Amino acid sequence: MKWSIVVFAMSLVVVSPSYAKLPDITAAELLKAVKHGDSLHKNVDCKYTVDEQLNKSIHEKYGRPLKRKLEIHWRSEGAREYIDVTVHDGRLIRGKPIRSIMAHSGEGRKQWKPNENKGDIFSKPHRHAWPVPIDFGMRLYKREKKLGESLAECEISNLRPEKWQGHECYFVQAIKPDGAKAEVWIDPGIGWRARCVRYWGPEGTIWHEASAEFKDCGNGTWFPVEGVFRLYGNDPNSGQRVVSEKRKLKVEQVKINADLTQKDFDIQFPRRTNVYIHDLNESYIAGVTSIAGFGEDELNPLKDKPLPDMKQFAIVYDPNETKDKMILVCFFDMNQRPSRNCMQQLNAKAQELKAKDVLVVAVHTSKVDDNKLRLWIQKYHISFPVGMIKADAPKTRIAWGVRSLPWLILTDKEHIVAAEGFTLAELDEKLNGDSNR
Repeated sequence: MKWSIVVFAMSLVVVSPSYAKLPDITAAELLKAVKHGDSLHKNVDCKYTVDEQLNKSIHEKYGRPLKRKLEIHWRSEGAREYIDVTVHDGRLIRGKPIRSIMAHSGEGRKQWKPNENKGDIFSKPHRHAWPVPIDFGMRLYKREKKLGESLAECEISNLRPEKWQGHECYFVQAIKPDGAKAEVWIDPGIGWRARCVRYWGPEGTIWHEASAEFKDCGNGTWFPVEGVFRLYGNDPNSGQRVVSEKRKLKVEQVKINADLTQKDFDIQFPRRTNVYIHDLNESYIAGVTSIAGFGEDELNPLKDKPLPDMKQFAIVYDPNETKDKMILVCFFDMNQRPSRNCMQQLNAKAQELKAKDVLVVAVHTSKVDDNKLRLWIQKYHISFPVGMIKADAPKTRIAWGVRSLPWLILTDKEHIVAAEGFTLAELDEKLNGDSNR
C-alpha cells in the first residue's frame, strides 16, 4: 500500500492511501505542484525504442514504410540536445539501416549521416520530429515548454478529482487563448506527472493524445518508461478524423540529472566525412581539409589532450627521463627522403633540445624488419629512442592524427599535446610558445 504527501502553498494535505479520493484543490495549487515536478527533470540521458504504425489511407501515397522501429539515444539539457536515431523499416543504405545523428550545443547544430558519409553544420537550432519521451505525458503541445508552463498560459475551466484507468488523478481542462483545448489527468502520486494528455486545435479537431506509465528515478523525479502517442489526421476517403500515426514508447535506460558536458552535445566527424557548412555554402573533408576555422579540430585530434601511451611502439627509455620534460615525437619513414632529412636534423639538435628539457623520440610508421631498422639507426648515429608501429599502421596513424611524413608532435611538461603537424623550422617557435603557457 503506497502513501503520498501532497504539499501546497498554504496547507499540507495528506493523501492516504494513494488510491483514496483526492481532496479538492485550486488551480494555483495545482500549477505550483506541477511546476515543482517539472523543475526536477534536468540533464536527461536516455536510451529507448519507439514502434511506429502509420495509417495506410493517409501515408501510402508518400511511399514510406507503414511500420518501423526506432532505436534512439537522446540527451537533453536546457537548450542543448543530442539525438542518435537508427531506423529499422527495411530500407538500407550501404547494407545498414538508416541512421541519423543531430547535436545542438546551444550555439550551433551539427548533423551526421554515418551511412552516407555526410555531415552538416548549421548556426541555428532545429525542431526535429523524432519522438522523445517528453511527448508522453510531460507536455501539452510545444516541446520547449514544460507541462506547468503550458498550463499556466491557459484558462483552467475545469479541475476535479477523477480516476484515469484506476489511478486517482486530477482532471484538468485547459483552454488556450487561441481556443485550443487540452484535457489532462495529473497524478500526484507520480510527481504530478500527466498519465494522459488529449489536445484539440483551435478549430475543435483533436490533434494528439498521449498516455504513459512512469518510473520513480529517485529524489522525487518520475519519468515515462512506457507510453502510447497518437497523432490524428483526416482520412482522405471518409474525411473523418482518425489516428494518422501511433507510437509506442519503451525506455531501456534513463538517467535524470546526469553529469553531461559540452562533448555530450557535439559530433566529432570521422576522418574523410564530407561536411557541408550551410551558412557559408562551403564544405570540407574531416581530417583532411579545413575552411574558415571549421574542421580544425579534426585536423588536430590530439591538441590539448594527454599524449597517448607509446608502449605500443616498443620505445625503450627510462620513465624518469620524461618527468617534468616536454616530449617531441617524430613519425617518419626511413625510405622517404623528407623523413630521413628530418631525422638527421633532429639528431643534430638532440643535445640542444635535451638542455631545454625536451625528450625526443621517433616512431617508424610502417613495419619493417627489426634488424633493418636497427642498422639504419646505427648508420645515421641516431641518439634518441626509436620505435615502430607494429600492427595496423593506417589505423594507428589516424589515431595519432598523422597526415603526412615526417609528422611532429610536441607536448608540454605535463605531457599535454601543445602542437602537432608543424615543421622542424617551426620547432623553436613552438617551444617558446609552450614556455609561455
